[in-house]
Amino acid sequence: MQKTTLILVLLLFLFSFCNAQNTCADATSLCGSFGTAFPNTVGSGNAEVGPDYGCLGSEPNPTWFYIPIATSGNVEFQISQFTNADGSGQQLDVDFIVWGPFPDVTCNPSDLTQITQVDCSFSASAIENVNLYNVNPGEVYMLMVTNFSGQSGYIEMTETTNTNFFDTVDCTGFTLNAFIDSNGNDVKDEDEANFPHGSLSYSVNAEAEIILTNNSGKYYIFDNNDSNNYNFEYSINADYLTYYDVTSPIISNQSITPGEITNFDIAIDVTQSYADASISIIALDSPNPGFNTSQLISYSNLSNTAFASGTITYTFDANTTFVSSDDPNTVQSNNTLSIPFTNLLPFETREVEITLNTNAPPAVNIDDVLSFATEIVIDGLNDIDLNNNNYTLDAIVVGSYDPNDKLESHGGSITFGDFTTDDYLTYTIRFQNTGTAPAQNVVIKDFLTDELDGATIQMISASHAYQLKKMGQDLEWEFRNINLPDSSNDEPNSHGFVHFRIKPTAGYNLNTVFENTAEIFFDFNLPIITETNVTTFSKRLSTDDVNTTQIGYYPNPTNGTVYIKSNDVLTHIKITNTLGQILISKSLNTTETVIDLGNFPNGNYFISLQSKKGQVTKRILKN
Repeated sequence: MQKTTLILVLLLFLFSFCNAQNTCADATSLCGSFGTAFPNTVGSGNAEVGPDYGCLGSEPNPTWFYIPIATSGNVEFQISQFTNADGSGQQLDVDFIVWGPFPDVTCNPSDLTQITQVDCSFSASAIENVNLYNVNPGEVYMLMVTNFSGQSGYIEMTETTNTNFFDTVDCTGFTLNAFIDSNGNDVKDEDEANFPHGSLSYSVNAEAEIILTNNSGKYYIFDNNDSNNYNFEYSINADYLTYYDVTSPIISNQSITPGEITNFDIAIDVTQSYADASISIIALDSPNPGFNTSQLISYSNLSNTAFASGTITYTFDANTTFVSSDDPNTVQSNNTLSIPFTNLLPFETREVEITLNTNAPPAVNIDDVLSFATEIVIDGLNDIDLNNNNYTLDAIVVGSYDPNDKLESHGGSITFGDFTTDDYLTYTIRFQNTGTAPAQNVVIKDFLTDELDGATIQMISASHAYQLKKMGQDLEWEFRNINLPDSSNDEPNSHGFVHFRIKPTAGYNLNTVFENTAEIFFDFNLPIITETNVTTFSKRLSTDDVNTTQIGYYPNPTNGTVYIKSNDVLTHIKITNTLGQILISKSLNTTETVIDLGNFPNGNYFISLQSKKGQVTKRILKN
């Protein structure tokens, strides 16, 4: 049978606690997690010490599996990671390593070595391909998958085109195949298509009913308990009952055979021909001002009738520019593309990737909404459902856009009598990418006022490689190809700074005020203008014994637990992240308390503590 779409299988065992597999000793068979999205691992730290992790530059938030081999051949599959279980949302960097072959499951570091590594990838991609060639029965391979960003999401492992994972891997359970029985022999032949318009319900030991559905018509159920009794029933979706019939929908009193996959074919008869086309747009990334963005037009024949010809029309937002299409037959007219197609077979899905360039500011800015629309028309046939022939996508513009600051080391006030002509004002310009995509380039511009002597500037340090351009009183730092991560994916590495010192212009006095502001550019976005830093001179004051609230907190950085002590009674505590989201908020009546950040991702947090004398906010780093 010719396979034209990626088979997405649905399994019984959705491991809701797959992130408990963060050590090799907790590894489970890949059979139970294959073909369905499971929660990734977050907040577990790096993988255990001992194994050789090969190409992996880091091993954060691991999930472990073992792969038992049943027959000779190749094992090829795809690993993907997204924020949503259905494969939508933000793409999350996923990495992996495979060791083997071994005679049994092993976690011994002397086995997991460089010599036994058979595949490994440490790319920035959210989709990776695993290839194990020339495997043999009885072998076991060890697989570790990592969540580089530490952001919560879902991992899915699926077959690649023209492969069958379960033909090679040793799994126990059932497969059930719904198919169009073209020759009426009740057996699925190689040239007969799977039937996607139905669902499989089953019960184990006459308990609660479970329903499986997918777009392939192929179902997998795994179980190692041969005393369990299964009853299955297949149902055609109500919208298609007019066009199909199932010959034997019920399969009763079945148990697994240990070490084997028991297969059942579910024959579907065509009772009436019809035509039904559908189309959609999948955003492969989000539009970012000044950069390219890619979208996938996915169109399908949902019917049992081949489409000899038809046309796709795609209209892109006027604030984007067409760059390319991977379909050579694409014709552009203004902001509309026309894409003809021929011979779209029953249940076939095809895709066209479109690349656009998003206009730069001020035409397009972050949080703007861009609209895209597509339509499919089939020639010479009456489509039974026109509602799925059109699709509109409203895409929110993202980018690296951040409120930042500029600080002077004297805290706003310098005692005039203590400041000499040999002294400097020391500034730090801080920036953080709290946008929704990495920043490829960052530029800082600082226009010095006359009170500061530009000729005396001295760089002290910077977070990344830079080039400082000085033009009289105008300064410009350029961080080219910095690729600064966004804070939602990699908060610790989303920060940057420049640190320098400069002298006042000669002639300053007690009344001199130093005002300084910076402009920070993230890629093509409009500049972020920092709050003006104001530093003044003051007279020397006598020391007053002011009774202020003293608060201690430790450790910082922390692995999770933070201890807080105060000499005043604390009445309230609030924990927020760098996005301003409140994570913990509760009333207190104590001078000591303990907070636990263990369930939150690594990064910076703010602890606001309230007493009768006021509020104090502290920054805590969890790592």
